[in-house]
Amino acid sequence: MGVFVKSLARYVLGLSALAFLGLVLLSCTANIPAATVGPSSASALVAAKWSTIPVGPLSARSDQSTLWTGSDMLIWGGQSVSTQVECPCETHSLNDGSFYDPKSSRWTTMSPSPLSAREDAASVWTGHLALFWGGVTASTYSSSPLSNGASYNPSTNRWELLPKSPLSPRSGVTALWTGTVAIFIGGQGPPNTNPQSTFTGTEIDGATYNPTTRTWIRLPPLPTKGLGTPYSITAAWTGQELITWSSFETTTPTGGNGVQTRSRELGAEWTPGQSSWRRLPSPPASVFTANATSTWLNGRDVLTGGTGCFGGMSCAASITGIAEIFNPVGNTWQSSPSAPIFIRPDLVESTGASLVLINENSEIGGPGFSFNPGDGFVFDPTANKVTALPPVPAGTIGPSSSMVWTGHSLLMWGATGDSTKTFGLQLSGK
Repeated sequence: MGVFVKSLARYVLGLSALAFLGLVLLSCTANIPAATVGPSSASALVAAKWSTIPVGPLSARSDQSTLWTGSDMLIWGGQSVSTQVECPCETHSLNDGSFYDPKSSRWTTMSPSPLSAREDAASVWTGHLALFWGGVTASTYSSSPLSNGASYNPSTNRWELLPKSPLSPRSGVTALWTGTVAIFIGGQGPPNTNPQSTFTGTEIDGATYNPTTRTWIRLPPLPTKGLGTPYSITAAWTGQELITWSSFETTTPTGGNGVQTRSRELGAEWTPGQSSWRRLPSPPASVFTANATSTWLNGRDVLTGGTGCFGGMSCAASITGIAEIFNPVGNTWQSSPSAPIFIRPDLVESTGASLVLINENSEIGGPGFSFNPGDGFVFDPTANKVTALPPVPAGTIGPSSSMVWTGHSLLMWGATGDSTKTFGLQLSGK
């Protein structure tokens, strides 16, 4: 799928959820003490300023893999961005990369990768290696999911192919690091040929990879019997367990050619070494986990961008957006204040104390209100507070940017809004 088509789809999704609404951003606070002051705190981020960084040697692209290594922002792969005015636009997958050191303000080009060109590959940092697996090789008119991977060592600038994985080809995989092994779970595989399903290709199985022993081990299968066709899965590593939330669809004929689509959800927890999952209590009816981004933060699983509308459902656009916060102590849920960024955040990054969320695509307005590309917010789940960030400078942010937290500041890199060049930004209080 070409980048123009994907970008358009993302833009339309944002508009469909928001366009007819006159939303007002509420900066709501709970009556609790303010968060600790520090570079990762909400108060520090709100007071920070954007500044430019060198854009580096990479061409404009989308769906690149991005990691923070502890000292560098590493970017690899992706899909080329066309500068054609009229589309369909010729695009292709990429397999080059580079990494940026904010201390020296220098980019270093990665050595040629043994992996074929691809976009939307899973990536995770182990402490000294960057692991890349899966993804999809795509052009304007075709795509093919992949099932191989490689490790890259920035200190030696060397690549090494990974052993064959037990997982099927897929893209959009969630990758997590436990401190010992990498977990790869979920993703989008080849289309499902089941004609009764309104969604195709979702995978919810996973495997661990140990870079020391160079061995793969499949995760136990999730207890999905009777739940329907998988629609999405999101996952977070707590430091001790893997928590997943899966959504499923069931369809029932209603006469003629009509069907009724319903959703079901499954929460499950897996501890390394165990041969099965422990089922979690079902979320309340008001909590939706489908398509959510799951972030473990301060002892809680924070889900942003979840939806209860998918497949063949006919649903009204969301009036408000909220984050859902799961506390495994007591299996309780809490909702965030409402804010338009929670309907469908494009970029979500944890600072260790709060979440930074930035809008790339939606552009709406109402009486005394506007919500534009580049608008950002910080969510403090401890204080349960949403606050606006300084907006990304106008004319920079494009449809598929990268964002990492360095421990002191945010780094962003991507294609500009008109796709003619790349941009680099830093949000810092310094």
